[in-house]
Amino acid sequence: MSAKSVTMKALITDAIRNAIIEGKLKPGQQLQQDKIAAALGASTIPVREALATLEEERHIVYHRNRGAFVSEIDAEKAREAYEIRFFLESGALSLSLPNIQPLDLDAAESLMNQEADANNAIEKVRLDLAFHLALCKPCGRDHLMGLIEQIHGHVARYVNLSIYLMDFKRHTKYNHATIFEACRKRDVAAATEVLKNHFRVATEIICAKFET
Repeated sequence: MSAKSVTMKALITDAIRNAIIEGKLKPGQQLQQDKIAAALGASTIPVREALATLEEERHIVYHRNRGAFVSEIDAEKAREAYEIRFFLESGALSLSLPNIQPLDLDAAESLMNQEADANNAIEKVRLDLAFHLALCKPCGRDHLMGLIEQIHGHVARYVNLSIYLMDFKRHTKYNHATIFEACRKRDVAAATEVLKNHFRVATEIICAKFET
């Protein structure tokens, strides 16, 4: 696969993913490869590859003889996604914090501050997830990091939804700062507890919307 085709696939994947996260493409909406390709000035090959990536992230589903559709979101799926995310990230932090270095902390702090100031929804979600990823990265487990990145791709829709549903900006800023301080002290227990509460609040807010 050429560098150009890889870049085109990435651009198309990001464009579709962002439209799903922002709600421009609605749950249950059909995604037609030829129309997407025409709109983005691309062939159907990178579109098909992009949709395959988004299926892995569970943003879309394929129905036999009908094609690709934006996946539905509900309380149970949100709850499961955050449970998986907690298990993966808490495990990564337990391996990461004994090895975390000042440069790792500097990178995480920069992302935390950028996220707090961001006003664009997509950028805020990206920086939010990048902050968590930066703290997990020193775990030194490539496979684990790959799984975390995969669940981040899936949970991005829920992160965006939680931002819209409450004053999540203030809550997130407080929790990110508390998580960061615990990581700076290499306090695994404290970091894990704040992370658990952070995800619990997000889950409760999202589930309340679907269950009312």
